[in-house]
Amino acid sequence: MKGRVKKSDISHLVEYISHSALDIKRRERTGIIEAVYAEYKSIEKLSDIVKSLFKRRAPVFITRIDEEKAKILISKFRGLMYNREARICYLPEKRKGVGLVSVVSAGTSDSLYVEEAYQTLLYLGNNAKKIVDVGVAGIHRLAPYIKVLRRSSAVIVIAGMEGALPSLIGGLVNVPVIAVPSPVGYGVSYGGYAALMGMLSSCAPNVTVVNIGNTFGAACVASLINHMRGR
Repeated sequence: MKGRVKKSDISHLVEYISHSALDIKRRERTGIIEAVYAEYKSIEKLSDIVKSLFKRRAPVFITRIDEEKAKILISKFRGLMYNREARICYLPEKRKGVGLVSVVSAGTSDSLYVEEAYQTLLYLGNNAKKIVDVGVAGIHRLAPYIKVLRRSSAVIVIAGMEGALPSLIGGLVNVPVIAVPSPVGYGVSYGGYAALMGMLSSCAPNVTVVNIGNTFGAACVASLINHMRGR
């Protein structure tokens, strides 16, 4: 068919293996690495993917991977490391951090999402600050960090329950606030849907919202903002 793109035409951009097509030049094109989402992938498929990334000398950053699978990969591929709290397996890179992005959580039950956002920001070459357990039920706990929030290029705010914290922080800072609904909370929180609806209904115009638990996506957007601001 005329105009059809052949695999050979983009072979320098994509690594094709039997079950996956790896976008190995994504960082050069978009400023964001291609992360490997590990949930629901077998260890055999993950091993194939990592082997191909090593061959192409591409970044290796695997999210939502359990410790058992991570240990197997680490035993096979020299240099890989695992962050248990963030559930990220990665090949370290030496990158100088720029600017500042703050990661804020309403409660300590959100630690998985905090750590995933924090580690992603560091890997993408950002300075990052964690501010945890400052939810609206004890909002006075946020007061010591307001100056840090105002120095940040962007603020990621993770909250479950009614999801009110991003709106409050949005009224305190003059930078983008990226709200992440957390699937944490009692009863009618419905696995983060209540927080999602609350965040989407925010009265703070500098608040934008990603999907439930999508702290990797929030960190990528915050990283782009931070690097653009530093130009």
